[in-house]
Amino acid sequence: MEKENDIQQPPQPAEAAASRYCDYTVLTSRGIHRFVKCRKGDRWVVLKGLKPEYREKLQCVALLKKEYKTAHALDHAGLVKYQALVDDDRYGPCIELECVDGRSLADYLREAHTTEEKLAVVQELADVLSYVHCRGVVHLGLKPSNIYITKQGNHVKLSDFRIVAADSLKEPVGVLKYMAPEVKDGTMTVDARADIYSLGMLLRDFALPADYAPVADKCCSFGRNERYMDAASVVEALYSDRSHSGSKKTVGIVAAIAVVIGLLAFVFFTGRGSHSDSANPASVTSVADSAQSPSESPAGPSTTAAEAPARTENAAPVAVADKFGFLEQLKPALYRDLDKLFQPCLDRKAEGADEAEMQQAKARLQGRIKRYYKGLVGTLGRLDSEQRAAFDKTFADYVARKKAEL
Repeated sequence: MEKENDIQQPPQPAEAAASRYCDYTVLTSRGIHRFVKCRKGDRWVVLKGLKPEYREKLQCVALLKKEYKTAHALDHAGLVKYQALVDDDRYGPCIELECVDGRSLADYLREAHTTEEKLAVVQELADVLSYVHCRGVVHLGLKPSNIYITKQGNHVKLSDFRIVAADSLKEPVGVLKYMAPEVKDGTMTVDARADIYSLGMLLRDFALPADYAPVADKCCSFGRNERYMDAASVVEALYSDRSHSGSKKTVGIVAAIAVVIGLLAFVFFTGRGSHSDSANPASVTSVADSAQSPSESPAGPSTTAAEAPARTENAAPVAVADKFGFLEQLKPALYRDLDKLFQPCLDRKAEGADEAEMQQAKARLQGRIKRYYKGLVGTLGRLDSEQRAAFDKTFADYVARKKAEL
């Protein structure tokens, strides 16, 4: 336990904190905590304090202080800001939290949303968890009531860190289902995989199509060594092959898939499928990241002599015009898809998002571009090195054009 003089020194004097709040409204109570919405100057904040029966217990006060110390050091657009530690004259020691203009994930899931919209929320949540885990913090309290979805843009805001598992055991049984087995029984030191278990339980709440179920099941494995190692791996699995039959789902729009199917038929029936070179997968990172300006050369597989496509002995030469004609068929759908991928980031810019928020939005965009590219390339199938290089240049040039708008 921390020394008392280490845990009872809020950043500002108690008397100053007591006089700065007004218009109190008691919100929900969870576990040992009570939440109160109040006004501070010209804005609303939320105070997270202790229920009356816990305010005199030094261990509970210590946990509240420790939660503040842990969460205040984190800075991510997807985290509710832990703004101050105060001693309020009504509610005792409290954490002052950012007041989110939105609703809980539980309320969001009662609304009608497409699979794509739900996956966007899952990805943002996974991004937040990746950030937290990289800084050595485990949330331990993932559940619908601790995750908020903003009214503007449906962005994730995660709150209410659990510092020890024992506190969580005061939750109702319906909430305990989100807790990993090792957190419930305290048999071993918890790590990030405890949050992966909770993320899997949340995935089940999203009511995604059945072919996403194996991802949630793996997250929720009883043995933590059988779960995904990190949140990024969960997102990768959601956007990769999910069915046992091996069918592929791309992140792109249905219209693009239809165009690609037509392209495949065109490729095979015109003889381009006869090339034995199936083109090594291009570096997704290089294709997306190199598109910083239209003047930069596109990334992708280099076309050195060693990598030149070898024809089968009986393959007939392919006319240059036909060889690259597939790009003209692909471009309209490709551009529409990329426009849609960029739109949320452009909306954030139009809303006046600050530099930190834009950096987070751009990071999410980058991930979506990479996954879209990877899925599209997988669907295209056989392209020789020259066709692949032409496709990569078309893709990179348009990404560069869109990035210039940001």
